[in-house]
Amino acid sequence: MDASDRSERLAVGRERRAGREARRRPPFHPMRSAAIIAGKTTATATRLLRVGGGTSLPGLVADRVHPGLVRELAEQVSDGFVIVTGTNGKTTTTKMLAGILRRDGTRVISNDSGSNLHRGISSSLVSSADILGRSLGGADMAVLEVDEGSMPDVASDVRPRVALAMNFVRDQLDRYGEVDTIVATVGRTLDAHPGMTTVLNADDPYVAGLARHARGPVVHYGVDDPGLDARPDPLLEAMYCRSCGCELAFRKRYYGHNGDWRCPRCGQQRPRLDYAATDVELTPRSSAFTLRGRGESVRIELPVPALYNVYNALAAASAACVAGASTEAVAGELTAYHAAFGRMETLDVDGRDCILLLSKNPVAARQALAAVLVGDEPKHLAFALNDNFADGRDISWIWDVDFEDYDLSRHTVAATGTRAEDMALRLKYAGVPADDILVERDVSAALRALVRDMPPGGLAHALATYTAMIAIRNAFAGDGSTFTHLGRLMRRGNA
Repeated sequence: MDASDRSERLAVGRERRAGREARRRPPFHPMRSAAIIAGKTTATATRLLRVGGGTSLPGLVADRVHPGLVRELAEQVSDGFVIVTGTNGKTTTTKMLAGILRRDGTRVISNDSGSNLHRGISSSLVSSADILGRSLGGADMAVLEVDEGSMPDVASDVRPRVALAMNFVRDQLDRYGEVDTIVATVGRTLDAHPGMTTVLNADDPYVAGLARHARGPVVHYGVDDPGLDARPDPLLEAMYCRSCGCELAFRKRYYGHNGDWRCPRCGQQRPRLDYAATDVELTPRSSAFTLRGRGESVRIELPVPALYNVYNALAAASAACVAGASTEAVAGELTAYHAAFGRMETLDVDGRDCILLLSKNPVAARQALAAVLVGDEPKHLAFALNDNFADGRDISWIWDVDFEDYDLSRHTVAATGTRAEDMALRLKYAGVPADDILVERDVSAALRALVRDMPPGGLAHALATYTAMIAIRNAFAGDGSTFTHLGRLMRRGNA
């Protein structure tokens, strides 16, 4: 697309949006205005009093004042909503997707903090609205990360234009139940929205099976690289065909149950890919792939490592293209991408770099280990395990992570968090001598002790559950004004 074509497309888009905005500008409604004022006041108070990040509580207050608020505000977004759901990678993918659309000239609002329950989404809309509730900052589009269990309520209110489903694995069983429960919940949501375009990860049999529920167009993406030497892990959760129950066969497995799959009995197989990642290259600090789709091909150089980030970038690129973004915007934004908080983010711990990786379920933890334990040199590793509300009370999942596949006894290891002793026990059974494990519940003290003997400029890694990740960031990221004490509210489940 040359410059003149792009300018013409943007001009037509602005004219179309102006017409829609004029039609959607609602009359003044006193309860809507009162709810927005209450939400904004709550957000300011939580930050001033240092009792939260203002990412969820303002929405909870605003919804109590005016229960129809989200639906009414959503009607003002001229080009509609794109919602992102799945177990792993939502925050990273949402940030990538919103960035691509902004680079393409679209005015986007998003729940960048990762607060993905209904009240978090309400908070994001309230923060963008004027006090009369008649403008959302001129937003053309909203890109929202949505908790899997919240999909029905959120979709009912925002009536999305595009839905992106990424992956499903066991996660927080005490909150969600088994994977089949979540898949059924998302499937019912797709059934209820016939005008929506659905973007699905074809490599995940659970996600690909959602196509039967879609009532609108379906777009599939996946990795297509026969030469990719990614050791498949044993965490094969989608073992059986969703149609006939026969055990699936895989021509190629990339990680977990993501791969080129088929059913030997009924013939179900991975759908044809509309967008594909080929020629994948992985290094300890970066990754790259060629994006193919829409008859175009472009090389993507990601400044973050790991195969799962290739999947995140591919998902964001696919959804962005469906939403109308140009290939140039996709390549430009992904090449310049900066890690979302806690997702491959680098922190300064007493003059040493520490890469923070969110690891909240078996698949996420195993992929984090695969990304970190590259090369022969010994590493400094902290495993931060909390069991607060936002982490899930049930920590038995750590026994499903195959730590035994890695010789962790070669590395300097710390176990920390509210369940530090449980983590240390798991590491002991994985072959790390008990006397070699640093056990310290306080995460900041544990990290400082871990890096104490490292030379300045050395590199450590912290694999952490959600509230442990927040605690580490509060200690070392230097932006406490945004996330200070968010973990405290997460423990009560009302941040």
